[in-house]
Order: sequence, then C-alpha cells, then structure tokens
Amino acid sequence: MIKNYFKTAIRTLVKNKSYAAINIAGLAVSLTAAMLLLLWVWDELSYDRMHAKGDRIYSANGAIDREMQNIWATSAPLAVFGKAEIAAVEEACRVNEWGGSVLLSHGRKTFNERAIYADSTFFRIFDFRLLEGNPLKPFADNNSIVLSRSTANKYFGSEPAMGQVLQTKDGRNFKVTAIMEDMPTNSSLRYDLLLPVGMLAENRNDMDNDWGNFYLKTYFLLKPGTDANAVGKQLAAIHLKHRPSEFFKDINYLMQPLEKLHLYNEKGDEQGMRQVKISPWLHSLSY
Repeated sequence: MIKNYFKTAIRTLVKNKSYAAINIAGLAVSLTAAMLLLLWVWDELSYDRMHAKGDRIYSANGAIDREMQNIWATSAPLAVFGKAEIAAVEEACRVNEWGGSVLLSHGRKTFNERAIYADSTFFRIFDFRLLEGNPLKPFADNNSIVLSRSTANKYFGSEPAMGQVLQTKDGRNFKVTAIMEDMPTNSSLRYDLLLPVGMLAENRNDMDNDWGNFYLKTYFLLKPGTDANAVGKQLAAIHLKHRPSEFFKDINYLMQPLEKLHLYNEKGDEQGMRQVKISPWLHSLSY
C-alpha cells in the first residue's frame, strides 16, 4: 500500500515538473527560514547564561522617583557600603562603561580603544576566563590593564603579552597584568580591555563617599536564598543614611537579574523578549 503511494507521488512529480519544483523550493525556503528563526530565538534566550553563579548576580539601578520614571545607574559608594553593611551581599563590583575612549600604543601599533573601568572583584563574580593572571587580583595597581586575547594579539602578535607595556597619548604606561578569553557574543558584557576603577578616583575627591553622582554600573553577587528586592530596599536605606536629602527621599534600587539584562528593562518589563515571543507566531501565520 505504501509502495503504491510512493509510485503515485513520483508519477505526479514527473508529470508536473514545474509545479513540483516550485513546491519543493517553497518548502525548502520555509524550512530554512524556520530553522534560522529558531536559531535566532535560541541565541537571544542564551544571553548571559555562561556564569555559574548567574542566578545570584544582580545589577542595581537607582529609581529616583516613586513613579520610577527616572532610573539611573549607581554612585561609587553603593558597592563599598552595600558589601560592608548587608550580610546577604557576597561580593560587589563596579563597572564604568562611559569612560570614553583611550588611545593606546605599542611600538608603531596605535589603536583607539573603548575605555572600560572595573573593580578587581570582576572575575570573582563573572566567569569570564582568565588565560593568564590572577582572577583574585587582576590589577597590580592603577597602572595595570587586562586585555582580551584578540586585543593582546592585535598589539603583540605572537609575543607574550604579560608584562608588556601599552602607552597612552599623554605618556602614561599601563602594564599588562592579565589576559582574558574573548567575551562571548551572547554576553551583555562585552569588553576588549579592563582598566582599574581606582583610576577614576585619581580625578575625584573621596570617590567612595560621593553619593550624588550616578555614573557606575554596580553588580552584586548575593548569597543563596537571598530576596533581591529586600536587598534593593536595604541599599536605598544605606543611601539615605549616608546622603540624607529631599531629592533622594523616594529612592529605591531595582535589582535586575543578570539573565534578564538582554531582553528586559530595569523594571522587569519585556523589551526584546516581546519580539522573541511574537516572531515565531508571525512566521507561522505567514505560511
């Protein structure tokens, strides 16, 4: 019976070659599009899943008003006092992504790089692999720099990069103290180099007590079983204790899970996730 069905199908295809070719081509295009869409959805949902402690990592965001219309980054002291005064905080790390660019040179090789500043706790929280260097102390001092594998190859080629020196346009030297594997493409944090956040304190008076300037991203690694929302309220109380002000009277810290950085906003509302959910349905309706 099944053999007869196959024979009939083959005869029909042979008799109607043009019609069969169009249908087969259409089916192939549809299947290819469906596969590409599924791969895209898988990639979007895989963002920031490479960290073993990812379910305990949160980004703090300062909601200044009660309606949460103004959501800022964080001030420098939040990590310091949050770690010191909240028992549920295992580790904290500040990152500045708005440091502009820095012109770095080695011999005749000169490149303009995006300047990223981070605390030395960066590799204790995130599982970005260090190929060389100490993850517990990636910076020896404020004249240290951590390079990705690709960035190191760009400047030094096949030469060992550890201990080499990169120089800025104004003549400041930075010694390479660690080499990290290139950050994955499905990571919200993608940096080619890291500079010590302590550099920012060189031009600021008492940075770790400056509660009024919100220019850093602060990530907290919380202890297992911790209520992140409760930690956010504790952080707000700490802020008000150290900087009592009418302007900050309604401040609250929204704790955004690391695994929701890519597809959700600071308040937890869907952004890219809405598109991820809708796209497969739109694709199915188009056929």
